[in-house]
Amino acid sequence: MTTLNEALLVIGRRLGFPVSRGKTVARRLQETARLPSGAPGKAPEIDSSDFVTLLLALAADTELHLTVEALDRLAETVPHGVDTAVMPEGIRLPPVTARSYLETLAWKAASDDPDLQSAVSKLKIEVVSTWPEIAIHFPDGDITRFRQTGELAAHWGDARIRKSITISGAAFVDAVRDLNIKD
Repeated sequence: MTTLNEALLVIGRRLGFPVSRGKTVARRLQETARLPSGAPGKAPEIDSSDFVTLLLALAADTELHLTVEALDRLAETVPHGVDTAVMPEGIRLPPVTARSYLETLAWKAASDDPDLQSAVSKLKIEVVSTWPEIAIHFPDGDITRFRQTGELAAHWGDARIRKSITISGAAFVDAVRDLNIKD
């Protein structure tokens, strides 16, 4: 099993997030029960869901006291802001959130199937910190934007400048493989 410290080191090395910032964000997430705390003499162990939680919190690139709120808003975004709950039952899609999508990408990256790993490594994961949005860039130029329910995905989400962090799919795969997280 992977410890939280190992995950922070790999995230720092592979994805470029400062380890010192990762430790303070992880502590904040542990205080709010978003990450496991471990036990006396035992380091906290994380799974792929915890890895995604930590990655989203770091990519949110917000002030420490706003990290948990930003994480929750990002994790619950949906593809193109579509509210599937109001769809007629005959065409209703199962709910997909950014968190579940990224957990699926982590599962594919951890698999032993080189085709799945290759598909993930060709993606770019863009996390917008100005407003809650995650954009998945595909190699063919298609973009799936995860926005809050009811938001228009193709519209500017705020009056401020759009600030985002882009994570290479190849670096994401390398980080998951280095951590050897399999669920």
